[in-house]
Amino acid sequence: MLEKPESILLNPPGIELGRRNAIVWRQAKDYHFEDFPGSVSIKSVVKGCAVWETQGGRFEVDRNSYIVLNTGQNYSMTIESLSPVETFCVFFEPGFVEDAYRTRKTPNSQLLDDPFCGDISIGFHERIHEHNDRLRVLVTRMHTTVMNQRVRQDELEEQFIQLANHLVGLRGEVSQEIERLSATRHVTRMELYRRLQDGKRLIDTSLDCRLSLSEIASSVHLSKFHFHRLFTETFRETPHQYHVRRRLERAASFLVSTDIPITTICLNTGFGSLGSFSSLFGKHFGVSPREFRRQYKN
Repeated sequence: MLEKPESILLNPPGIELGRRNAIVWRQAKDYHFEDFPGSVSIKSVVKGCAVWETQGGRFEVDRNSYIVLNTGQNYSMTIESLSPVETFCVFFEPGFVEDAYRTRKTPNSQLLDDPFCGDISIGFHERIHEHNDRLRVLVTRMHTTVMNQRVRQDELEEQFIQLANHLVGLRGEVSQEIERLSATRHVTRMELYRRLQDGKRLIDTSLDCRLSLSEIASSVHLSKFHFHRLFTETFRETPHQYHVRRRLERAASFLVSTDIPITTICLNTGFGSLGSFSSLFGKHFGVSPREFRRQYKN
């Protein structure tokens, strides 16, 4: 007889998080909690913007981004918005993602001999990840599933497995970024990558204003030429290109999830004039801000 899949918890009490696979989603304009020690989890936003904070920094997440937090990592979360913000968070039970990693990295012959061997501990860099097409599809599909009043547990279990496998692949992508850094010693590459991520996080938390390259580089104790070269080598775009793109994506998120006037969105995402904002937006998305909003609202 086939084993029935264990129930995946939907919006359980906080004490249950980290014990079994679970999904928490909510809408709020004003919400805050502090120092919650979670399990490995994906924090994403369907509508609006929310802030997660850890010892490693402050992370603003919108519909174009997400963060992964590690087991036992204490964090706080804040929503402060005039419009409802919808968050969607996936919590993995202990050992779930670790087993996906083990079965990816262990030879098949060894898995045949000992399919349930050993405890493996893995960690993820605390950083903003941009939604790629694959993750967006997986999270959107899971969100659609749980919004359905007749949730199929076997379907959710399959989606949890797909997300865990995606996280394993994500670790490989980060390793590739680190290897692009032109330093001989691994410890040096890790330190440079940490500083680049700190600079990137400063950009991500300053999407409502303009930042100079000197300001970003000095905040991570690098010269602006060194920071510019390393950033471009590692992330395949310049700091300025990244900053403009993220501001445009934040503007697009506001256009979709709020009724804020376009001029206000333009100013709130650091653009000096509606004309320059509309021009850059059109080049990036292929349509004007007004048409973009109309298409998504319909």
